[in-house]
Amino acid sequence: MALNGKGRMTPATRERVRKVARDLKYVPDIRAQRLVGGRSYAIATVSSMPAAVLANESQYTVILQLATSLAPLLLDKGYSLVVAPPISEPRYFDRIDVDGVIMTDPIDDDPILERFIDRGVAVVTIGKVKTSEPVSYLDRGYAGADVAVEHLRSKGARRIGFILSEEPFVSTIAAARYAKEHGRDDDLEIHIATASIAGGGGAAGEAYEHLQNLAGRLDAIYAPIDLLAAEATSKIISLGLEIPGDVMVMTNANSTRSRNTKPPLTSLTVDNQEQAQRVAELMFEQLDSDSSTTSHSSFLPLSVIERQSTAR
Repeated sequence: MALNGKGRMTPATRERVRKVARDLKYVPDIRAQRLVGGRSYAIATVSSMPAAVLANESQYTVILQLATSLAPLLLDKGYSLVVAPPISEPRYFDRIDVDGVIMTDPIDDDPILERFIDRGVAVVTIGKVKTSEPVSYLDRGYAGADVAVEHLRSKGARRIGFILSEEPFVSTIAAARYAKEHGRDDDLEIHIATASIAGGGGAAGEAYEHLQNLAGRLDAIYAPIDLLAAEATSKIISLGLEIPGDVMVMTNANSTRSRNTKPPLTSLTVDNQEQAQRVAELMFEQLDSDSSTTSHSSFLPLSVIERQSTAR
């Protein structure tokens, strides 16, 4: 207990124990700790995004950026980090022995999330979702929709189309809520179309055409998921329109896909170190407590990385 900072003892006693351990060159036996404590001392990052979105030039780079900042914080507390691959079948996650899960792209009533909850695994989500039991979450507000619209408006957009996933991801729900609450503010119009990401995002082109038929000429497209934004960009160009001159395009993920789309897509970004710190605090709060009450984090701001797709 003295070595890991836990247990009740005076600082002087704790330091004497640690000095003896150093003199003896004591190294903790991880396997023995797991047997005694009944823990795996591992935390996993998990995403509900399908492989079609996360694979190749993808949003997976965003998850790896979080993991890079998160891993040292966990190691400092004696936990290793597991980055789970995109898996659609919840039962496969039963093979992952972890004490906690950080869900980066949760959906409401997520079967993967529910599987971990049923196992008694501590859960932290980035964004608030509906689950059978309360879980800790990092508050992301409108998940960037408000920041994106403000940027597009500063570039002259007044009629903005949202292309959202049919699947109820946090970013989708938050963007739809923003459109409902602010879609007719002042001289702003927001129109929504949906597209499934299950087939690789090809439906985004049809969604853009639907918006054109529904609302007429649009100034900008906002698609929180980078795959949908990239597909919408291809469709806009195929129709002979110029980006950003005729239509601007913006997405959430500062991913490889966003950077490699032609033209490169303006994206949102977050301070990865700050995000990792807050997520780690929420996770350790769960692991060190017998309570299942929901914990809230303060709002984590997002900022804009402007690229050619909105550079008017």
